[in-house]
Amino acid sequence: MDKTTYKGESATIIYLRGLASFGVVMFHVREDLWVGWKSIRLDKSTTLFDRASAWLSIPTPFLGSGVILFFLLSGFCISLPYVSPNARKLDLKEYGIRRFFRIYPPYFFAIILTFVIELILTQIHTWKITSPTIYLANFLMVQNYTTGALPIDTALWTLPIEMELYIAFPIVLYLLSRWGANALIYFTGFVSLTALIIFLSGGVNWLGSNFAMYWLVWSAGAVLAKYFAAGTLKIPPNWIIATGFISLLIALAGQIRGIYATNLELFYGYFYLVLLWYGLITEHLWNKYIPKIVVKSLTILGTCSYTLYLIHKPIFRLFGVLWKNYFRSKPVNFFIPIIFALLIVCIAWGIYNLIERPSHIWAKRIANRMKKEIPQRSDVVKA
Repeated sequence: MDKTTYKGESATIIYLRGLASFGVVMFHVREDLWVGWKSIRLDKSTTLFDRASAWLSIPTPFLGSGVILFFLLSGFCISLPYVSPNARKLDLKEYGIRRFFRIYPPYFFAIILTFVIELILTQIHTWKITSPTIYLANFLMVQNYTTGALPIDTALWTLPIEMELYIAFPIVLYLLSRWGANALIYFTGFVSLTALIIFLSGGVNWLGSNFAMYWLVWSAGAVLAKYFAAGTLKIPPNWIIATGFISLLIALAGQIRGIYATNLELFYGYFYLVLLWYGLITEHLWNKYIPKIVVKSLTILGTCSYTLYLIHKPIFRLFGVLWKNYFRSKPVNFFIPIIFALLIVCIAWGIYNLIERPSHIWAKRIANRMKKEIPQRSDVVKA
């Protein structure tokens, strides 16, 4: 199997990660930096150019599903080193330290950045600082069960789920290694469907932001990683591709009809699984035809996607308040939020190099130090 890579990672993974992150950014930028279709239709003073640009916003209400793609890619990437023919042994201490340093320093920076932005907003807008209790809950990553995410960085609801999925990874790896892919999918599928049914019944609302709802999608990424690493992944059959598109159409139709997006995430998840599967197996055919500037842009997006996800909402809120204070209304032309979305990518790239990239280096150094300190252990993971 021919695998096109960039710095040792599949091009498909980087491109999809970049597209998912920018999709979520475009989903959220409308909240603070665009008036919306309804205002444009009602305001007779809007120009033809403004009305024409509004058509560019049509896909954006559906791009929040990029979060589901992130979970799928996370399951694939975390599992890949442990399911290959020359698989690493899972050392829980080393695994935990690497996950902590990859996730927490940028996350902590995002919380500090949010607090600083709130301080600025109190000076230029009628804004009240979020209570210390909410900040503490978000710092400890228990916001989904207590206070909820920070009001101007509600995207932080996904981080406790990601950490829970990391904690559950040893179970995923055990089932996948000892019982096989079918057992893993049946087990996590039962858990996710049960959680969804209970959530829809209205009995346990916190299940809507718990790892159980997303375990099936994450585990599907792990299964795909196993076959990909073994070189046995084949091009998906036509019926798989067809059902993937049907699943996407069901999700889109449901969202258009007003169904809550959480209820449709498994449909989005299945489509993204098929997309990832097809991309991995065919990228040697199409990757070489992508213009270099597109490759560069998607690579930057994919590389800083985590930082971009963490910091975009509070910065958009600040930009939105500043814009409204000066122009007395939100932007009418949709090219304005697009420009701000591109600007936030530049900011995220800088923060990535300042915060996230060093945290990755720390994680590797700590792992290497552990390997040198305990060379006789056969289960120490290679950094």
